[in-house]
Amino acid sequence: MALETYKRASSSYIPEASLPTEILAVLPADSFLQLELAYKITCHAYSQQVSRLENDAQQMQTTIVQNQQHIKSLERRVTSMETDMAEHQQRARQSVAEQHKLVAEKNALIETVKRLNRELAKLEHFKKSLLQQLQDDEQSDGVGGFAPSLAAVDLTTERLVSEVLQSADNIAAAAAAASTGDAAGQHAYGQQLQQQDARQQQQGGSWGGGLKSSPPQTGGLGAGEG
Repeated sequence: MALETYKRASSSYIPEASLPTEILAVLPADSFLQLELAYKITCHAYSQQVSRLENDAQQMQTTIVQNQQHIKSLERRVTSMETDMAEHQQRARQSVAEQHKLVAEKNALIETVKRLNRELAKLEHFKKSLLQQLQDDEQSDGVGGFAPSLAAVDLTTERLVSEVLQSADNIAAAAAAASTGDAAGQHAYGQQLQQQDARQQQQGGSWGGGLKSSPPQTGGLGAGEG
């Protein structure tokens, strides 16, 4: 009685296999053979699982390498685009600087043209006044020395025009140097303008006095020719 109780108690700790009838029908009768078969089945399942995980790991490694190559390609493109952007910015800054330089040169040339127009207008007025003065003096003194007087007027006019053109060239050169942002060029440009203003004032005074002093001189030329 006690032995049967012990067998029932000990057998209660062993779990009963819940296998289908078809599997139980093909299993060997010996328990050791069943354990050996179970071991082989476990090893086969384990190897298959390891192979599947290795394949997954290899695919993931390949994907990682491809992603890294794509990242490097994108980084190279970003670097190239940054270089192009820096070059475009440099060109834009150079274009803006050249535009400012051209605007400054344009303004300087406009100012020079205005000064030249004023100088030429003064020269034309001076020439007309001088010719009228000489004609009046020659008509009163005689017509013998009119041609030499006209030659003297043309020489004086050419000399004044050459002085004006030389002054304009100096002003234009100083303006071009000042437009580059050079401090020495700007100082030279200011000095040229001051000298031009002083020369205009001096020539204005000399022209007014020349109209009064020129007739006796041309009269002397006429008398010498006569």
